[in-house]
Amino acid sequence: MARTPWATALVVGEERFTYAELAFRVERLARRLVALGVGPEVPVALFLPRTADLVVAMLATLAAGGFYVPLDPAYPAERLTYLLADAAPPCW
Repeated sequence: MARTPWATALVVGEERFTYAELAFRVERLARRLVALGVGPEVPVALFLPRTADLVVAMLATLAAGGFYVPLDPAYPAERLTYLLADAAPPCW
């Protein structure tokens, strides 16, 4: 990335992000997650469709030291309730 910050790093549908753009978005969200208390072994529930925002959220969660719990918006409400109760994430 350091040698080619303007190379394409992520393509989702019609959206394209360079390494520099992706890194900027990931770092910004990671700082916010850390401010919310995310750190080592802290779960973060991600309730997002499969978009570039999901990739950014996944990478930012890892950068903050936490781990993500993927919650698909298509899951039935009962399944989502169970997953949230089981993981008990402070952020979602």
